[in-house]
Amino acid sequence: MKTPVEGESSANFGRTVDAAVETLKGTLSEELGLEITVFEFAGPHLVPTAGTYSPFDFLRLGLTEKLERRLPFLLVVCEVDLAAPTLSYALAFPSRLMNIGILSTNRLSPSFWGDDPAPEKTSRRLAGLMLHSVGHLLNLEHHPEPTNAMYDFTSVEDLERMEEVTPEQREHMRRILPREARDAVEDGNRLRFILRQVCQDWHVILQTVIRANPF
Repeated sequence: MKTPVEGESSANFGRTVDAAVETLKGTLSEELGLEITVFEFAGPHLVPTAGTYSPFDFLRLGLTEKLERRLPFLLVVCEVDLAAPTLSYALAFPSRLMNIGILSTNRLSPSFWGDDPAPEKTSRRLAGLMLHSVGHLLNLEHHPEPTNAMYDFTSVEDLERMEEVTPEQREHMRRILPREARDAVEDGNRLRFILRQVCQDWHVILQTVIRANPF
């Protein structure tokens, strides 16, 4: 879901997201049979709170859209910095509780770091970040190989190479997908959905409350 914010919508942002999704489809749609669609949030734009954008505001928007559209997974992409509890910023916040990932493109462009704009490089970085986020939503562990999608990256440049998925990782994703997609809302009963999630994922909720985990 492309999520423009007040004063931050641009055609370049939309093209970057679309190009990254096409790359992602080559990995997830063809290999796992997942259907990937792109849409733009049509509601009111977010405004910063105390000068920063909280990932939890985007998470709230994402959860509403996820329920309305009956989506098993959702990636919310914005182009502003995401405030982190212990860091100056974060590139992404994955929530396994809700099967939603919040991603920022703001620092992925070389122009942010004073270099010449490179749209293809920015979209490759976003595709790597998307794949890494999906891996976290499907409970994949970090991988030591820098070209692997689950490499524990330390810079945006690392994301350009993170496109490989091992056979073991693919099998793990195939195995866990039916279970992780269980949160589809049946008959529009949101209360039943919420109660079921709380009962099934109480340990995840507790970990989330104790420690925020941006990467």
